[in-house]
Amino acid sequence: LFNILVNVGAGSGTGGTVAPAIEIAPVTTLSSIILNSQDELSQGFDLTVKVNGRFDGLFSIVQAVPEPFISQEGKELPLDCIAVAARDVEKGMGISPTPMESRQQQTLYTSLPSGDAPQAFTLNYALKNPGGITAGKYKGRIQYYLEREGKTTLIKTLDAEVEVERIFEMKITPADNQTSLQFRNLK
Repeated sequence: LFNILVNVGAGSGTGGTVAPAIEIAPVTTLSSIILNSQDELSQGFDLTVKVNGRFDGLFSIVQAVPEPFISQEGKELPLDCIAVAARDVEKGMGISPTPMESRQQQTLYTSLPSGDAPQAFTLNYALKNPGGITAGKYKGRIQYYLEREGKTTLIKTLDAEVEVERIFEMKITPADNQTSLQFRNLK
């Protein structure tokens, strides 16, 4: 009769050390990125990026938008109305507020050449100047990748929703100095 004790877990295969990993999650309890033009607090959204372990060598975190953000009416959201920025980056280099790009990967963070990186930092998405965009609820996805040693690995995919509220603002002043305005046959 033999007793064998076995520890099972994720490891790199050498000495049981855990391989470095990247976690990306919303700061709030929400499971997707939500931006809304109506509420000032909802015009921004934060994600926490955690770097668990240490990489041996340079690595980058990139994002890609695999398909356009589309409204229920079939309209496409111009992604340059959303700015993305990395904050609280102590080691390496994070993206400064930059409009999102569609159809190509966009580097969000690059470590130091040695692989040193902060344990955590924040990615912020902010809705900028939605005034010229057709009102509606636009839905899409953002994918996050780890680029290292010429290889790209998917970290996470997050759903995203951008709601551009209707704005109706009209300022009417009389051309001459009359005190009343009349609207006839207004439809």
